[in-house]
Amino acid sequence: MLLAIVLAGVATFLLVQYVTSADERAREDEALAEVFVATADIPAGTSAEAAAAQGLIDQSTVPARSVPAGAIGSLAAIAGQVATMPLFEGEVIVAQRFGTTVAATADAILEVPEGLLAISIQAGVVDGVAGFVQPQDTVSVVASLALPEDEVADDDDDAEPVEGGQTTEFLVQNIPVLAVGQRVITTAEDGSTSASIQLSNESYIFTLGMTAEQVEQLVFASQQGELWFTLLPEIDEDEEREVFDTPGRTIGNIFDN
Repeated sequence: MLLAIVLAGVATFLLVQYVTSADERAREDEALAEVFVATADIPAGTSAEAAAAQGLIDQSTVPARSVPAGAIGSLAAIAGQVATMPLFEGEVIVAQRFGTTVAATADAILEVPEGLLAISIQAGVVDGVAGFVQPQDTVSVVASLALPEDEVADDDDDAEPVEGGQTTEFLVQNIPVLAVGQRVITTAEDGSTSASIQLSNESYIFTLGMTAEQVEQLVFASQQGELWFTLLPEIDEDEEREVFDTPGRTIGNIFDN
């Protein structure tokens, strides 16, 4: 009886070893494929360029049989597009998840923080931080304006008047981004409606939360000169953001430190 139990145990061990070895040989012979995967969660509306620059997309090798339809073989396949829905860590990137519009709910309401007003402003690719600005980010705005003749560019009473000069200075700082893109409502033949956030590869629409005074500053500066946006890093909730105290720049102090 004891001998039979021992033999049965040996037979089981040999069978397991054989199956394991067969599985390993099968994996060694299995075809592999290169894909791109999300290394972390990617919010809807994130551009392919921003996701790649932030390390949210990386290349990986997986069994060819597990590659989903539409999996991209190059980031060029989604260049200039944005994630149309949230992508999750470990998800294989497929072309169908990227496009020029982001799904939204038809009854979505823009949440404006108490004490602020929502205002939208259009920016180009370069002056709009190249598509890296996303909802819930924080930005500052730099204005570059032409000075009236005989206008003194600073508070120095001894300063020489600057005739027809240009001044560049921070206009407003630490401004919350409420939304990016344009909300579009589409009505179907049956009367049902659907909403999406329309984005462009050539320009961006930022909806910002600002005080009444800041709204006046932004509108005036946008009509009189050029605006540039700067993207601020994320900070903890209990931290206070730095306010940059700069003199502004003219031809007279452009090289001053």
